[in-house]
Amino acid sequence: PVCVRSDAFLQIFTLAMILIGFSQFQCYLKPWRAGVCNAIDGLLGSFLVALLLCAVMAVEVDANQQAFTVIGTLVLVGMFSAALWAMVVACYKVFRPTPFYNMFLCHHKLHAAGQVRLIKSVVTKTTSKTVFIDSDDLVDLDTLFDTVKTRVERFVIYLTSATLTRAWCCGEIVSATWSKLAMTKVHTASFVAPTTSQLHNLDVYVNQEGSSLAHYGMSLTAVAVSLNRLLAEDVPVIKIDRTVSGSRKFFNVAHSLIARNHEAHPSLVGERSILISASRENDEAVSAAALFAIKFRDAVMNSSDIGMWCMPDHFEDLGECTAILEGCHSVVVLLSAATLKSREELCFVADAMA
Repeated sequence: PVCVRSDAFLQIFTLAMILIGFSQFQCYLKPWRAGVCNAIDGLLGSFLVALLLCAVMAVEVDANQQAFTVIGTLVLVGMFSAALWAMVVACYKVFRPTPFYNMFLCHHKLHAAGQVRLIKSVVTKTTSKTVFIDSDDLVDLDTLFDTVKTRVERFVIYLTSATLTRAWCCGEIVSATWSKLAMTKVHTASFVAPTTSQLHNLDVYVNQEGSSLAHYGMSLTAVAVSLNRLLAEDVPVIKIDRTVSGSRKFFNVAHSLIARNHEAHPSLVGERSILISASRENDEAVSAAALFAIKFRDAVMNSSDIGMWCMPDHFEDLGECTAILEGCHSVVVLLSAATLKSREELCFVADAMA
């Protein structure tokens, strides 16, 4: 069927709108793997419309004045409406950015990925707060610093031995400083504050291999100022209590961050239990064991008399674990860097397999 029979102007306009709509939809779908190919595809669609308009100028067209007036008015109204809509959306995103995070946990993934994930799990399970960690929430690396600047209420930095030597962590600290976010430091046993000499030689102290803070408008001078601000005594600090055994110390950190009294550590023990073994000396292994317990706790609680023992939380040494092996339903051994080098842990694994 023919939609427009006699009005040449309306025919041309309709065809142009069809081509433009198809081109926009094609760009939205991003059918090509490479971004440049999608851009070229959109340009080709635009050139088709331009070619159509050039053809119009080459021929005589009897335009219906009334149709011309109505369509022109609709186009102008649509254009201004789109511009107004874009401005409203932009203002909304500036003043009410989404998603918004109550807490941003800055950390060095090599040394503290498990510990930070455990803290996030405790905070989100006991409160309605949202917590950002890059392993879970980072979509585009180029938007990381903008997220800190515009979508975060509180900046928490988990300080291990190499946190401040990582360029991305330094960039997050600079972003938080520029945005004047509330900051909290968490000191682990391995953290040693940089010396004055190291702060004066950040080009050596900070490892920028594979990343350049200058690309994001951050100079080493800005990094030095931000680090000095972070290390100031007036910035609240939470120190991990090494006298507390197992994962309790990480639960205590989470409760301190949400200003809640330290609660009894969750445990579930039954006559037939799952025993989770992990190296007590390795904080990442302890955190992994606690996360494993949290993930499976609901399933375990729904299983008759089966309970759960988490070795770093319930036993002082592997000898105590060995004593209850006969009553265990199953044993989960979490392998960490030193597990197979420890004679005590190897003996425990052998006893569990016997």
